[in-house]
Formats: sequence, C-alpha cells, structure tokens
Amino acid sequence: MMATPVRLALRLAPHAAWSLRTPLALAAHLARRSFPQYIAGMARGLCPSDQAVLARPAVQAMIRADVAEAFRQGVDAMLRDLQLLSRPWGFALGRIGVPVMLWHGDEDRVVPASAALEMARLIPGAGVWIAPGAGHFAVFDLWLQVLDWLAGVRPGTAG
Repeated sequence: MMATPVRLALRLAPHAAWSLRTPLALAAHLARRSFPQYIAGMARGLCPSDQAVLARPAVQAMIRADVAEAFRQGVDAMLRDLQLLSRPWGFALGRIGVPVMLWHGDEDRVVPASAALEMARLIPGAGVWIAPGAGHFAVFDLWLQVLDWLAGVRPGTAG
C-alpha cells in the first residue's frame, strides 16, 4: 500500500542506487527552478489534508529550505538515506527499552498507517495514535501533541 515512487526507490536503493541519481537530480532541479511546480507534484495524489498542509506558505518555506539543504551538494546524501532506510537497521525493534509513541495519519498515501501499527507491535510498550483524516504531513498539525507527549515522558515511565 506504500506509494509507488517510494516503494520503487526503496527497492532500487540497496542494489541499483545509480538508477535513482537522475530522477533525484531532476527533482532537485525542479525544486530550485520552479518551486510551485515541485510542490504541485508533491501534492498530486495525496489526500486532501496533505494537499491543504502543502498549500500553506509557512510549510512551503520550510520544505523549500529543507530541499535546498538536502541537495546542496548533490544527490549522494539522499541516495545514502534511501539505502539506509531500505535495509535492516542493525538492531531489533523488540530490544527498544525506552518509551515510544508513534503518530500516523489514517489517510497517508505515502507510507500506510499499517506500517506504524506494525512497528508499534514490534516495540515493547509502544503506543500508536492514528490521526483520523490526516495524511503523511500530519506532523504539521500534530506537533504540539508530539511535544506535549515528549515533555511528559520521564525515564522509567511509559509516558
């Protein structure tokens, strides 16, 4: 259920990262030359709440700065991130011993909510909150809730 471009990138990254170099370079070029078109491309196919989030000038400014920094020295760092995400992380989620809370939108069309539910199942004592009507960019609406949870977590407690 993961978005096709994301699924494809994660499948290619460990074995054929070179094949992602041109699409990433084109995305970086588009973001620099025509940011409104870049944002429109990002929003295409996303749920209505994600489209609304991406339409906000403050969010666009943040994404513009993030993308500029991400590609400032080319695409190698982004390729490395994809490679790291697409292979085993080197530790068992079941060995995590600190409080964990996951937030995810139930309308996320980039990474399905089932991914958060599965991760929460694998992490002992993890909580998960699936935000109704929210998508991949739900953090822009949920960040105060996330900070409140973090502020309430104390060592040795489940939050």
